[in-house]
Amino acid sequence: MRKAKNIFLTTLIGGFLMACGGTEDVSEGLPGHLIKGEITGAEGKEVVLVAYEGEKEQIIDTVLIQNNQFEIQTKTKDLRQYVLLFGEAEMPVILLLDKEAKNVEISGALPGIGENYTVKGSEESQRVKDYLDFLKPFFKDEQMLYMQINSTPKTDTTQIKKLIAQLDSISYIQRDYAIDKIEQKPGSPSSWLMLRELFPASGLLNFDTLDLKYFHMVADEMRAKYPNSDYPDLIDRDIKSVEAQLEQMNNPQLSQAKGSAPFDIAPEIIGNGVNGEIRKLSDLRGKVVLIDFWASWCGPCRRENPNVVRVYNEYKDKGFEIFSVSLDKEKDAWQKAIQADNLVWDNHVSDLNGWQSAAAVDYSVNAIPATFLIDENGKVIATNLRGPQLEAKLKEILG
Repeated sequence: MRKAKNIFLTTLIGGFLMACGGTEDVSEGLPGHLIKGEITGAEGKEVVLVAYEGEKEQIIDTVLIQNNQFEIQTKTKDLRQYVLLFGEAEMPVILLLDKEAKNVEISGALPGIGENYTVKGSEESQRVKDYLDFLKPFFKDEQMLYMQINSTPKTDTTQIKKLIAQLDSISYIQRDYAIDKIEQKPGSPSSWLMLRELFPASGLLNFDTLDLKYFHMVADEMRAKYPNSDYPDLIDRDIKSVEAQLEQMNNPQLSQAKGSAPFDIAPEIIGNGVNGEIRKLSDLRGKVVLIDFWASWCGPCRRENPNVVRVYNEYKDKGFEIFSVSLDKEKDAWQKAIQADNLVWDNHVSDLNGWQSAAAVDYSVNAIPATFLIDENGKVIATNLRGPQLEAKLKEILG
């Protein structure tokens, strides 16, 4: 009798929860996920949903916040990385959604939502938030150290090495966190994001080659869990990129012509454009220029490209230009990557000699991405600025 009563109560409670929406997915029957949001201080503001499929960026929808609420829908329930944009001054909210996500809800307040939001209904998105929350306390220290490095005379190598060592000490803490999380759940898409923490701030010269096993681990686990996803292929490409760069650094024939002493004025670069036309760096005198060494096969370069495109669009009308130098060997791959990543500026060059590129030798480039920011007279202002650091520097210079 007691057993029958328990079965009856279980059925009754289950039915009640379903009726109240406790376990029912609001996205049931929809092709994608319905994301609900409650954002205070944002009445009438736009929310933009951007999806990343592999390396392709696509704006999915734009909606208005009304009565502090919004609803926006993805186009698929397959694994995708998304960002919710709440305006240029706000850090985005990053989501990782797959078929396991259910009743996805975002809540927070403007200003500052990107740093203080809550997410429900998506374990992977919560893992990303936990990861970003862990990184947050280090951001100001890292930014300060990068500013000190860029303001230190290039001849003061002792001070520069000391500052880089401090950056490395921070990156090793972040590396330990990432490895712990990766080992706990290697098949998680958030583990794919955390692989970037395995690179020390000083670059591949201090990269622990044993850490490549984590790249293979995440790629294998994700390929098993998400057989139709592009992300494992991107990780495989990262592995090839790292191996190629390590080989280049350790091969005396490839590195024998490393450029001269550190320079204050950027050396001239003359190269063939995508259509065979001659392009010169000196033709851009009078503008602030980012010289960007990259390649289609370089995973970190391709992941940084959306940031580069964003700052280009923001500052191109204020006297900012980009001069991209590709270390590709295949012209077709180079051209397709330019198109796929929407690198719309005109100045792209490559001699298709890979690591033996004349410009790479002149600039002593032995790892990519590598960037040099130069002023209107060709003087080097800063090197290897990415993401927020690049944007902050351009804002300082161009307003």
